[in-house]
Amino acid sequence: MSTSTVTVPKKTLSMLMRFIDEEISRLRSELGVVDEELRLFEKKYKVQSSEFIEMLKGEKEWALPEGSEPDVVEWEALLEQRRRLEKRLRELEELWRQLQDYSKY
Repeated sequence: MSTSTVTVPKKTLSMLMRFIDEEISRLRSELGVVDEELRLFEKKYKVQSSEFIEMLKGEKEWALPEGSEPDVVEWEALLEQRRRLEKRLRELEELWRQLQDYSKY
């Protein structure tokens, strides 16, 4: 695989880094909101999300009461949203590091 070098004007690089920084902040904020919503379910059912996942996978006995199905659906959706946010955050943080290294030259 060959590599090539691209020259980016400093102003463009600065704008791109600012945009990425703002997006990282937004994702962290959104992740905080999702985490708070997850904590509410954990408190309500006295079950950690990691245990909830094990129950969903059938690795642990189901310990939620009947009638909790709407919460189960929402809880599972929040966990999926958290996974996607964390993935996107990791990608942007890596891009940020690469751009910082690039900006040194």
